[in-house]
Parts: sequence; structure tokens; C-alpha cells
Amino acid sequence: MNPRMLAAPAAALVATAWAAGTRAQEVTASASVGHEWTDNVYLTRTREADNAIVPGLDAGLGFAGYWTAEYEGAAELYAEHTDLTSHNHTLRLVANPAWGPDGETELLVALAAETLRNQDAFSMLNFVGARLTTAVTLEPAPWVAWQAGADVRYRHFYDDPQSDGLDVMPRT
Repeated sequence: MNPRMLAAPAAALVATAWAAGTRAQEVTASASVGHEWTDNVYLTRTREADNAIVPGLDAGLGFAGYWTAEYEGAAELYAEHTDLTSHNHTLRLVANPAWGPDGETELLVALAAETLRNQDAFSMLNFVGARLTTAVTLEPAPWVAWQAGADVRYRHFYDDPQSDGLDVMPRT
């Protein structure tokens, strides 16, 4: 992955925090290492098995009690089928204010920049994209809650622009 791809979103996050004059109130970070095993790597009749190590990193900065800047990254490192090795990264800005007597009404707005990079054999799957997630949650009584929202996601595939896609998914 070209690190310059995430430079603009990262600069925007820093500029937003600086302009707002806020300092991080909460800093979170976690690392993980997972393991995957499959007996059918390519989902074909040949049924080739493989093991993968999946390291990951998550980090976040919480500001003003209702908005955060987050990073998520992970890789899949296969033992036998090294051509399947890939890594993905997401940089996200989330605003999630709540109001009402007990904070029973919430608004969620999240903007993310994401990328997926594979080895040359699967370069047609490499993409950079953006995602907007919105939701409103209402809880008029302790025993009932309602949520409505939508996700809008655009992905640009470097080596296969004909596969570029815009997905819109409303939900309630």
C-alpha cells in the first residue's frame, strides 16, 4: 500500500482536531494475532488446505465525549498459498452525540477511508474507497427502541476500474 493514500484523510483528522482546539480525552490501542485454517482455500473441488496468521492493530482517539478518530489494520499471512497474502487499512472519523434526559436519542455519522492490497496474483481485488455511515436511534420508552440509517460505500479497484462500485444500503 502506498502510505500517501491515507495522508490526506490523516491530515484532515489532525486539522479538524487542531481547529476545534480539542485534545484527546481517551486514547485506545489494541493489537491482536489470530489464526485461521481452511480446508478449501479457493472454494473449489481441489480442497486445498492452509493456515493463516492474522495480525491486527486498532487505535482510537476520543474527543469531546462524542467523536472519535479511529484506525484499523490487519493482514492475512498464509503459510502455503503466499499469493493470498493481503492487508487492509481503515481510517475513520465518527461523531456519535446523544441527547435527551438519559441520552436516549443518538445520532451516528461516520466517514471512513479504506484500502485493501493483495499480492500481484490477486491485484484485481486491490481497492481504495470511502464509506459514509449514518444512523438515528430513538428510545421513547425503556422497552422500545427504533433505529434508521444508511451506508454509502464507494470502491475504486486499481487494476479493474470496470468493477468500481457504489453501494447504498438503507436500514431500519
